[in-house]
Amino acid sequence: MMVCAEAEREVDLYVSGDLLGDLEPCGCTSGQLGGLGRRVSYLRTALEAGRPALILENGDLTAGFGAQERLKFDTALAALRLCRADAVNVGERELYLKDAFWQTAARPDSPVFLSANVTRGDTALRPYLIRSFGALGVIVVGVLSPEAARPAVLLDPNIRVEPVVPALERLMPKLRVESDAVILLAQASRSEAKQYAALHWRVAQASRLSAVRRTTGTVALLFHAGDVEQAGEAERVGDTWVVSHGMSGRHVVKVTLRLGSRGAAPSATVQVQPLEDSLPEAREMGELMARYDDAMRDAGLVANWPRQPVAGNSYVGSTACVECHKPQYASWSRSRHVTAFETLVRRRRSHDPECVPCHTVGFGFETGYAGRAGPEGREHVGCESCHGPGAQHAKRPGRGYGAVTSQTCQSCHTTERDPRFSFEDDTAKMGHCRKLR
Repeated sequence: MMVCAEAEREVDLYVSGDLLGDLEPCGCTSGQLGGLGRRVSYLRTALEAGRPALILENGDLTAGFGAQERLKFDTALAALRLCRADAVNVGERELYLKDAFWQTAARPDSPVFLSANVTRGDTALRPYLIRSFGALGVIVVGVLSPEAARPAVLLDPNIRVEPVVPALERLMPKLRVESDAVILLAQASRSEAKQYAALHWRVAQASRLSAVRRTTGTVALLFHAGDVEQAGEAERVGDTWVVSHGMSGRHVVKVTLRLGSRGAAPSATVQVQPLEDSLPEAREMGELMARYDDAMRDAGLVANWPRQPVAGNSYVGSTACVECHKPQYASWSRSRHVTAFETLVRRRRSHDPECVPCHTVGFGFETGYAGRAGPEGREHVGCESCHGPGAQHAKRPGRGYGAVTSQTCQSCHTTERDPRFSFEDDTAKMGHCRKLR
């Protein structure tokens, strides 16, 4: 596709970050933001315009460590390959994965992992990325806050996280190339990001000390997470724009850099794309999520989940309740709770220990749900999901068992998963819960 001469003096940056393992919305209700399938679809459509573009990810792809987080990391990287991500800044959560991260970062098919201040023994990551787009030169630098990285350093003493300011000062002589924009991806708090901003401008100035000096200025942009609600929020600190991309990968922030006519200073405009459910899902992402579910099954994440004893009690399943509570059992049988586990099967999340607790009875406890090979009658949201283990009540029926409060329901019906949930209205729909407070 031909691009006009003026367009060649522009570049679009697409920035997201702090996915924190939220590969897709849980799907418990409509209107949820985020999801890699929507992001891949949106970015592919954007790239079809043929404009110069950089796709950047500001790290923290997963939320922690362990087998499931490694699977999430691999799935997220596969999605970033689908949308042709140019670079990923390294956050502290990547470092939690220890050897698994460093081995992945060294693979030739991985995106470029950036960090100007993180090393592990003798292994250093690429500190910056340089891209030229016609008359525009762009440098992307990645840094990680030492304060944020402290837990990772405790997990892996071989990791060293240098203070950001001296790391950037050391880079200045190396950035003496023609450049119109310096982009800093900072895994840091907003207050730390603002502290870096003044120095970032100096980095931008240093990057222009080439033999052929440009007559235009330099754009300096610093991206950090902020809060979900802050996506796209931009604040000027000195000569540097500090821009939030939000959290949990729910938005993509698009920044268009323009060189402008000869002699004019560069400019930047910021737009925010919420990843809404009106966006189509990339077909390949569905295949990746199916593989992710199969990998969780093969790893036995649900079947091998640690189980606590239930002090002086046990789970018995909803059929133990029907003899004494026929009307209540009948109203439960007409509710959506009785098919809750089928939702996970349909969405291929029935092997996901993050989803299973709110779709089964007693997961994580002895005599509770333990996968298909566990006790029968523990799938779906049963009587004991709300009222607690019932063996002792079944032996000695009486008042005082199974009180339900709003906190009981909201352990699963959170604001994020079910923003329209009303304890008074929704428990009334259950038929046998009208008197609950």
